[in-house]
Amino acid sequence: MIDHDCYPHLMDLIVHHAPSSSLLALRPASRTFRDVVDAIFTNHIVVSRTNGCVKITSPLGRIPTLMRYHIDPDVTLTAYGTPYTETLVTAALGKLGNTHTITFATVLPEDVYTQFQHLASVQVVRYVSAARAARPPIMGAKTNVFFCVPRLELVRVSIRRALTRDMEKLVLNVPFDTNGWVRQPPISAGMYPPYRPTAAQEVVIILTRERHLVYNSDADGYLWPLCYWEPAVSLLCHFQIQSKWHRYTVVGAEDLPLRVPPNGPEVEESMEEHMRSKLRCDPAVSDELVHFATRDEYRLRVGDRQFELETAYPM
Repeated sequence: MIDHDCYPHLMDLIVHHAPSSSLLALRPASRTFRDVVDAIFTNHIVVSRTNGCVKITSPLGRIPTLMRYHIDPDVTLTAYGTPYTETLVTAALGKLGNTHTITFATVLPEDVYTQFQHLASVQVVRYVSAARAARPPIMGAKTNVFFCVPRLELVRVSIRRALTRDMEKLVLNVPFDTNGWVRQPPISAGMYPPYRPTAAQEVVIILTRERHLVYNSDADGYLWPLCYWEPAVSLLCHFQIQSKWHRYTVVGAEDLPLRVPPNGPEVEESMEEHMRSKLRCDPAVSDELVHFATRDEYRLRVGDRQFELETAYPM
């Protein structure tokens, strides 16, 4: 029998370095070790839905404490429709008291989001997209991360409902292809800002170059040239209205190619330099409120784990 109290350093070493399969094999060794392993597997949960089936897993695999609720052998928890979904999820939540991060890997029905609304331990919530479906907020979550953000004027209600007074950071991931194009304009000029002044203390816009991606206007729908200086600056246009309430961080602007539109004026400065100079034209905007950072600088600032949570697309 392995006792953590007798071999604390040994157990901590095993927990830190062992793969998930080894942790599961050693889980029955002692009650203390079982609790430690369960806490690791429930620290980050992934909620998804396929063909009407709601699934709860961990990035490490199936969650041991939820084994009794699973139906499909490949997942931890699965349920088809209400009331089964509500019953199983509600029962599962009792085992998730230390969950720090929730990843909603697909767009889910509102009643599924509602089940997770009051998990008090949750600090980070990750959404695969800012779809138009309304989402009840996860109360107490300090950070909300959105991936593949479409036109924000279409999702104002969705993002607004995801924000709470306790939230400290809103992260918007904006991927662009090798030519500097995005599928739809993330933020359009003149839109009504979707953020309440009392909501997010910081808004982070992460620009990510998808090096092997080239968008096609026929297959990918409406495209938008983020690489042209005027559209790129309109990405920041809402700073002029909201910057006095929030701190803004733009990550990855140095990777965005700066191209001259057809018949457009020559632009000699980089995209980041152009953004900075454009923002300084507004007396309400200061360098203290709008900060530019490379991905490495931002990783150093927030730490490796937080950086992965904010930038790694849910698979």
